[in-house]
Amino acid sequence: MSIATQVITGFLGAGKTTLLRAALGLIPLEAGTVKLFGREPARMSPQARAQHVAYLAQERRLAWGMSARAVAALGVAAIAHAGDDLARHVIRG
Repeated sequence: MSIATQVITGFLGAGKTTLLRAALGLIPLEAGTVKLFGREPARMSPQARAQHVAYLAQERRLAWGMSARAVAALGVAAIAHAGDDLARHVIRG
């Protein structure tokens, strides 16, 4: 099994989170277009987008009394189409 990992680095306030939100179609673009697997994320349903990427907002604390692993496991249903091995990997960490 192979899971792609990408890293975005930059100074505090450089726009890393804004770049990710725009790339995922979570905020409107001021100009240009973004394609995710050949489709515009802003035009995809949340379910279709979740089959390709996962995004956990950068917040100081969660509204629920859950661990980060438990929150990540919530997304397993969205990626279950990829196979049981991937789902088990996400749950185990």
